[in-house]
Amino acid sequence: MQNTMPNLWILSIGVNRYNSPLLDDLRYAVNDAREIINIFTAQQGRVYGRVYSRLIADGTEYSPTKVNIQDGFDFLKSAGQNDIIMLFIAGHGLNDQNGVFYFMPSDAAFADNGSIRSANAISQSDIQTVLNIPGRKILFIDACHSAGAGNGITNQVNNEQLSRRLGSEGTVIFTSSKGNQFSQEHSDLRHGVFSYAIIQGMKGEANSGNGNITILPLISYVIRKVKELTNNAQEPVIPRLEGITDFDVAKTR
Repeated sequence: MQNTMPNLWILSIGVNRYNSPLLDDLRYAVNDAREIINIFTAQQGRVYGRVYSRLIADGTEYSPTKVNIQDGFDFLKSAGQNDIIMLFIAGHGLNDQNGVFYFMPSDAAFADNGSIRSANAISQSDIQTVLNIPGRKILFIDACHSAGAGNGITNQVNNEQLSRRLGSEGTVIFTSSKGNQFSQEHSDLRHGVFSYAIIQGMKGEANSGNGNITILPLISYVIRKVKELTNNAQEPVIPRLEGITDFDVAKTR
């Protein structure tokens, strides 16, 4: 019998350490990126025919530079139109003076006036190239760990605005916090709270009761869990669910 399960293509990016002194190092973005791959790869043969993954993170084969991240976007373009594409990014993100989102790779840099050097950053239009790939896409963004880093030139990410700008048909875009909230990392969890909630949900806490975990209950669980773990100081954002048909992301035994 022919295997009709979709393949899953994951690009998981975690940046803990930055070359620029204007960006504070993070503690658990790499843990987050690695464990996201592990938890979804465990579903190979259950929900997905094959899981193809690339980890871009400190201390791995692919360090989280701009060039390696852009090469990772090209890796995802090998997916077939019946496959599922997942992009997970954890690290610093900033909005420039025009409100344009940039994800900060390890080699991010700033001009003398504090503005983002676009040649050293991943812009929202770069991310959009992934969302333009045919097929079903899931985008997790955990990139709101700090306020502006460039002497008032840059600003904290507006995740609601970012999600609207990136929104496309058949794409689930899930960001870690809303408004002027910061995305928290917890030393006792050894993860960012947003990523921890995704992982726990995939391990079974988002189980709808029949052993299947689907994307919509997973989203609801993650929002609830993050609010619980942060005493309502952080609430993940999903801009819209219109046009999103519920689908399996995991099966539990």
